[in-house]
This record gives sequence, C-alpha cells and structure tokens, in this order.
Amino acid sequence: MNIEDFDTPEKPDFARANGAPMVMIGEKRIRMSRPSGFAKPLDDESALTNWRIDTACFGVAGDKALQARYVSTKRDDRKAITALREAAIQAGRGGEAAAIGTAIHAMSERWEDNDDDFNPPEPYLSALQAYTDEMDRIGVSSVLMECAFVNTEYNAAGTADRVYELAQPLITPSGEILPVGTLIVGDIKTSKTLEYSMGGFAAQMA
Repeated sequence: MNIEDFDTPEKPDFARANGAPMVMIGEKRIRMSRPSGFAKPLDDESALTNWRIDTACFGVAGDKALQARYVSTKRDDRKAITALREAAIQAGRGGEAAAIGTAIHAMSERWEDNDDDFNPPEPYLSALQAYTDEMDRIGVSSVLMECAFVNTEYNAAGTADRVYELAQPLITPSGEILPVGTLIVGDIKTSKTLEYSMGGFAAQMA
C-alpha cells in the first residue's frame, strides 16, 4: 500500500452509537467495534480495577462537593452513580491527567507541522524533542495524522494517531525486516506506565 492509496479527511471521525463507530458499507450503516476493545482481555484488569477504586476513593476524600453529591444520590440511580464514579476518578488523578494527554496529542501535531512555528514551553518542549529524537533513531517520519481505518474482516474501525513511513529498514520483534518506504501505523501514548496495558496496546495496534 502506498501513501497515495489513502483518502482521509483532515480531521476524520466516525458517527458513533454509545461510543462504537458506525461505518457506511454500501448503503447500510454498520456498527463496528473499537480496536482497543479487542485488547481488553489482555489488560491486567484486577490491578487496573484496584487502581481505579483507590483513585476514586482519594478523589472523594479530597472533594467535599463530591462527598455531598454521593450522599444525595440514590443507590439505584445507575446513570448518576456512573457519572459520579468518573468524576471521582478524575478528582483522584488531580483532574488534569486526561486533559494533559489530549493536549499533548494536539501539541505533537503542531510540532510535526513544518508550516507551524510552534514553540512550546517546558516541560513540553523537551518531551516533544525526545519524541522527534526517537523517530530519528528508529528512522520513521509521519505521513498522515488522525487517519481513519476500517477493517471489515474483524468488523473494527478506529482512528490512528499516525501513519509513519520508514526511512531505514526496521527489524520487528518477530525478526521480520521491513524495507525502506514501508508504511506502519502508530499511536501516541501518554500513560505514565505500561504496567497494566502493554498487551492491550499491542492488540490495538495489530
């Protein structure tokens, strides 16, 4: 496949039903799975669940407004409790980790845009420079960003952060050598650790 084979809007996204991408195939709209969903069985769910519980507990302990909202909520109000749970987790994380991750994705796009004179402050400048240095070391360059993919064999659809092109041969973990010019998919992760999700990330990328 060549880069010319791709035809994707500048900022693509799918119509969604409860978060699941909907794809037009012929004249029918098909509900697809998210690639990350296939990977869930490989995540260390017990450790991740414990982390979420601990984080939510600390979030509620330090937020009187959340405490009051929990007290006022009926236990059978599942919708309200779900929203409170996510708010508690965000509060436990300091409420900023997810927002920073989203912002870093946007920064990386500006950073790689040759027509943008983007000059971010620290600590983002060092992080983005480290990203560029690692791309140079591996020998890849971005040719597409936020690229929509549909896999009809597995009934999956999603948006990849990057499509990279190899500027030098790349040896895969299986020992296969990918030649110069090969296109590979990439996803930028801002997690502090891969402890819980390494298998899930690998399945998502595959």
